[in-house]
This record gives sequence, structure tokens and C-alpha cells, in this order.
Amino acid sequence: MRSQSPDVQILRTLLEDSAQFHSGQALAEQLGLSRVAVWKRLENLKKQGFTLEAIRNRGYRISGFPDHATEAGILSQLPQEAPLESLTLFEESKSTNSEVLRLLATEEEAPLACITRKQPGGRGRRGRAWSGDFDGNVYASVGFRPNISPRQLGLLTIWTGLRLCRRIHRETDLPVQLKWPNDLYLKGRKIAGILSESTFETERITSLVIGTGMNVNMRTEDIPEDLRSSATSLAAESGRLFHLDRMIAAVIEESTHAVNECILGIDEDRLADEWSTFACFLGQEVYVQNSDEDRQTGTMIGIDRSGALLLKDPNGAIRSYRAGDVSLRPL
Repeated sequence: MRSQSPDVQILRTLLEDSAQFHSGQALAEQLGLSRVAVWKRLENLKKQGFTLEAIRNRGYRISGFPDHATEAGILSQLPQEAPLESLTLFEESKSTNSEVLRLLATEEEAPLACITRKQPGGRGRRGRAWSGDFDGNVYASVGFRPNISPRQLGLLTIWTGLRLCRRIHRETDLPVQLKWPNDLYLKGRKIAGILSESTFETERITSLVIGTGMNVNMRTEDIPEDLRSSATSLAAESGRLFHLDRMIAAVIEESTHAVNECILGIDEDRLADEWSTFACFLGQEVYVQNSDEDRQTGTMIGIDRSGALLLKDPNGAIRSYRAGDVSLRPL
């Protein structure tokens, strides 16, 4: 795995105590390289967009990060024990989910991740098209070969969304919520979507991919005018930019944990607690749209053990709706 490359190791060291300077000699001894080789790696990191402050007789420290995704930056932000086997970074890709599924169909080891800086012509839930032309956002897919029954992953998209809500809140202190079943919202507008896809053989899931698109460093003026009432970004809502590689690493890490936990079985009490903490529109009047002709209104009261949406209609009856069949909106 390339997480042990000199660039990644240097970044890990510099990030462990980013306020301190690290001498070229100390870095060389730690990595088993010459000081000239360390200097060349540092120059390479500068070319990738990292800002390195250097002071004679004191050494180097990071003072700024690229505004686009970098392989070394993502890997340096992942835990060293992360089970990721490979990471592929594209300048542009129409679908990172498709790239992962293609690799899973080969001899490539899993788990694996595909990241792209831009994703024009991407796809969302139920085949909907969307475009990711801004290179300061997250476009990431993580692939697995779980070889398990479908029922073990029945709550995967919801559980991934809840894990991402908690992680983003921890990273940004922003009140991120999960809109059932697969969108992340911030102050009533969408910031991210999750798309999981899989392949089957004899009622077993043999390939699984979780794709996440997230608006991170878009300013309000970067968001298309016709979408500003329904979409936003972490930067637009906080007034500051975020370390993009760190956010991508967070998505990879949380997606991996979500899959592992779903395979082992999610504790229902924990699911209920997480849902009540992060559910968007919980307790509010909403409508669900099965089709152009079928629209039902009611109060959103939660989800059941299978992850289906529960709605109390005006007559007091509780109705359930399956993910993939409905579109949820506030009244």
C-alpha cells in the first residue's frame, strides 16, 4: 500500500505536531533517506500544493494545504492501520462508483477507493444525473468484496449517512443532518449524497461500492444560481475553507466502518439514538412522493428496524415507505 511512501510518511510526521518545526536531518533519519532525498520529497509536496514553511537551523512545518485532492494528503490523513489496499486518484471521472466496480471485477485487492477531482456527468439515486464540476468538493467511492447476504447490509446507506453526520459535525462543528434515506442536509439544504451499489451471485453480495459526493469548499457564488435555494456547502455555511484531503479521508474511514458494522449487525438501540440525533424533518409535516400521481402527507415519526420511513397520516395511521420508492420533502 502506498501509505508507506516517503511523501505520506513525511506528511504524517509534519501533521503529528503541525505547530513544531521538523529538521531535515531528523526526517532523513526517521525515513532512512539522505537529506537531499528528503529535500526532493518536500519540493514535490510543494508542487502538489502544500505550503511548507522553512527556517534555517529549525526545519520545516506545514502552513497550508492544497485546494484540490491529493493522493499523499488523503493517505496521510487515514489511520495507519486502515485496511485500504489501494487508492486511485483521477483528474476527472464520470463516475467513481463505476471505476470501483470495474476494479472489483479484476484481481485488484479490496477494500479500495477511487477519488476524482471533478465528476461531470455523475449519477445519483434512482439513475438521476448530477454534475460535479468544482474541484474543491468530495467525489469518492470505496469498494468491498463482502461475500455476505443482502439482509446484512439492509441499513447500510442510512448507517453510513449517520456515521458521516457525526464525523462531519466533529470536524466542522456544523449541525449536519441525514435526510432519509441518503442525503446529508445543513440548515435545510443539501450538502451531500450517498449512493451504494452492489453485484450479486447466488444471493450473495460479491461486490459493494459506497459513493459519496459532498460540497465542501464551494462558496455561495460557486453554487449554480438555480440550486442555491436547495443546495449549500460546508464553506458557505461556516465562512471558512476546510482541508479537503482530510474530509475525503473521513469519508473513506466512515464508509469502511459502516460496512464492517453492518456485516456484524447494528445494535438497534444505537441506531435509534443516532437517528434521533441526526434525522432531518423528524417530527415535522412532510410528504412522500411515490410517483407523479401518488403523494402522501403526514408527520415523520422515525424509521423501523429495516430502515423504512414511518409516517403518521392525518387519520393517525402509521404508514411505512421503503427506500428507493419515495421522495421525502417538507411541507
